[in-house]
Amino acid sequence: MKRALIIITSIMCGLAICALSPAANADERRAGSEPVLVGPGGGEFTVTTHPSLITSLFLGEPVKQVLASDQKNFTVRKLGNAVAVRPRVVNRALRANLIITTATMRLTILLRVTDDAKQADAQVVFRKASVERDLQKRIDAEVKRRMAGERARLKNDVERAIARRVYTRYGQRVLHAIERNNANVIVMVPRVVWVGNDAYVFFRIHNRSGRAYQLARVRIVADKRNRAGTVVIDGGVAKGPVLSRVNSGDKVSGLVVVRGAAKLKRKRLSLSVAEAGGKRSVAVEEIDLP
Repeated sequence: MKRALIIITSIMCGLAICALSPAANADERRAGSEPVLVGPGGGEFTVTTHPSLITSLFLGEPVKQVLASDQKNFTVRKLGNAVAVRPRVVNRALRANLIITTATMRLTILLRVTDDAKQADAQVVFRKASVERDLQKRIDAEVKRRMAGERARLKNDVERAIARRVYTRYGQRVLHAIERNNANVIVMVPRVVWVGNDAYVFFRIHNRSGRAYQLARVRIVADKRNRAGTVVIDGGVAKGPVLSRVNSGDKVSGLVVVRGAAKLKRKRLSLSVAEAGGKRSVAVEEIDLP
């Protein structure tokens, strides 16, 4: 999962850099973190300025015309795909309208003046909403393509790992271990399978009591330590407070993985199952790993 998130992040960063200039929006525009999205045809916006800063308005396409209602108190210049704006004096009462026209957009901008330079917009990037949607489509497509490749690589890695482990050791030993508790819940350990250095201990639970058995815990104990890894019940990975519900008269099968079991050779293991709080536990003792 962590590797997948790194891939998605790198895709988004790469495509965003290729799309347009860095952006800025609303309260975060001063940090240049987000674009201001422009709907079909254009829109109306407010930009805050200060005499100590040149505020740059990026349009992403050539600016055809700029009209300013107050050229006495504001300096306005057209610069290719952008417009530079700067008030001449600090006067919070100053207001001016700015109309910027491109081939596809017409923006009406209200210019304000602040007496705090930190509150002014150093740059504002206007981006057409259609461009943003196109960028998102490209990101989604690239994520899908790369994740498909990543899944294929992970599958190959898993297959190679299994192949190496099987080549190192693969074998099966039939066991006849069985135990029951006073409630007449029976646990059998019919076999253990070796794959590499790991052991897969198979078990069956037969509930012959008068009520359902809420399996909450499966343990493999050696040297007073729980060695149980992943638990699989009837083909599915068991997790949650109740691993399996075994109704009265029913049976379930499962296995528990013992990682690094090769180090436990010639040690006696026990497999135990229990309900929540250790209730109605059953322990099959003296399991030998061949």
